[in-house]
Amino acid sequence: MGSGFEVKDGKLRIRINPQVYPLERVYATAYVFLDRFYFILDGDRDKEIILEIVPKDKAQDLEKFAYEFFEEMLSITNYFNQFDRNKEVIGLVLQRALFSVVPEQQKPEDKTRVKLASP
Repeated sequence: MGSGFEVKDGKLRIRINPQVYPLERVYATAYVFLDRFYFILDGDRDKEIILEIVPKDKAQDLEKFAYEFFEEMLSITNYFNQFDRNKEVIGLVLQRALFSVVPEQQKPEDKTRVKLASP
């Protein structure tokens, strides 16, 4: 089982190893190209994902697009892998940034407090 592709009858059929490219990454990659292609997903999310791709414009070079698809999928997978590795640090940075702008609580005896008028 491995990733690969074939072009037949104006359609591109891509086989994807889900151990290398999880289904969520396949969805994200297909989404990037929705304006130019139709996608049909099939297969088993644990064994092999089969993606049938039909171009909206028949003049598309499907072999060239197959390589473009794998390149984009690799980029997306790398992005999410880096994000997963760094999500704790990102969370801490966001937490510090948000808590640094929280206004200090005022004490009840503070005379600068604004009193709201009762209706």
